[in-house]
Amino acid sequence: MSIYQRIIVPVDLDGDLLTKTNLCTAIALAQDQKATLKIITVVDEAIMGLNGEFGWTDPATLDANMRDDAQRQLDSAARKINDQNINDHNLMAEAEVIEAPDGHIARHIEAAALAWRADLIVIGTRGLHGLARWTYGLSSHTSEDLLRVARLPLLVVPDSAPDSKAKDASDD
Repeated sequence: MSIYQRIIVPVDLDGDLLTKTNLCTAIALAQDQKATLKIITVVDEAIMGLNGEFGWTDPATLDANMRDDAQRQLDSAARKINDQNINDHNLMAEAEVIEAPDGHIARHIEAAALAWRADLIVIGTRGLHGLARWTYGLSSHTSEDLLRVARLPLLVVPDSAPDSKAKDASDD
């Protein structure tokens, strides 16, 4: 009997989605559990208030373009996952773009997970500190915010292994 039947995975759209550590972890877990996987991303509509930054573009057009591009990327990743047949289990993946009109990304991830009746949320974390964390802004705090608000089990996966050079330097 499987513990998880419905696993939801929020992803950032920077880079190849199928190389995201949290998505790879979720795929392996979904295959093991014979679970359904849902890949989501959150379009932060709060940035639309930055008319000084995007004043040359109609905000409605920018918003529609962001959503359409996000949906295309998610659909492509879901198709690739669905085409895999591993361990005699055809993994079923869905994709959805979530909108956050108020900028509260973690709350919208949780709401989407609850609405979909997810058993588990698998989120990545960049593990940023200091200036790097400040530079990335609010989006770098999503996993931390989700830890505070989530009412579902949450698996937090580091985006990459710790830098081996930093470890070697500390050994001196």
